[in-house]
Amino acid sequence: MVLYPEINKCYQYQDSHKSCSINYSSEVYLPTGYTLINNVLNTKLQLIYIIIEDSTSSSSRARSIVFTASNVRQICMLIESHIMIYNKLTISHALYLGKELAKAEISLIMNQQYNQE
Repeated sequence: MVLYPEINKCYQYQDSHKSCSINYSSEVYLPTGYTLINNVLNTKLQLIYIIIEDSTSSSSRARSIVFTASNVRQICMLIESHIMIYNKLTISHALYLGKELAKAEISLIMNQQYNQE
């Protein structure tokens, strides 16, 4: 069963010899989710969209979709290319992600540790 016919298992985008990618684990759908933002070894930004498969049962499983890129613009392009997530983001969540991604990119440029609020 293909849940995301609009995107391959691994999406690659090349921009000025910099690469960014989306990787996701197993087959997922998006009933409930949240995001984590990290700096990876002070070289790349990483946004992890975590999906809770069945939040009503005690045996719920979490799956993740990982977006990795060298700057915020590329992360935004990756999110926009993932139609299922892009369409599920509320305005307030998109604004929050924008604020946190900007802080993460500044900390990456300044070679400082980033802590998500």
